[in-house]
Amino acid sequence: MKPREEMRRISTPDDWYPTYPDGTVRVEVIDMTPFSKKGPGIRVCVWGSDDYGSKRDEFFDTEEENIAAFEARLLEIEGWNSVTKKMLIDMGFEPA
Repeated sequence: MKPREEMRRISTPDDWYPTYPDGTVRVEVIDMTPFSKKGPGIRVCVWGSDDYGSKRDEFFDTEEENIAAFEARLLEIEGWNSVTKKMLIDMGFEPA
C-alpha cells in the first residue's frame, strides 16, 4: 500500500544546498503507518533541491490520532509564510 503523502513548496531565506530556483523548499507530510514498525506515525520533512533536508517523526497509539495529526500538520505548514533552518530546529526537526 502506498502511504498518503502531501507536498507544498514554501519560501525560505536560507540556502538549502541548493534551494529551488524560485527560492523555495519542498515540505512533505507522509503517513508512515504502512511501513512503520513503531505503529501509526507521520513524518514531516523539508528538502532543498538536492539531498539536504530535515525531518520530524511522530508516532501515535491509534490510527485515528494519526489521521488527526496528519491533517493538523497540513494546516500547520499552510500557515508557514517562510521556513528557516532555525525555525525547524526549534520545532524538533533533525537532519534527514
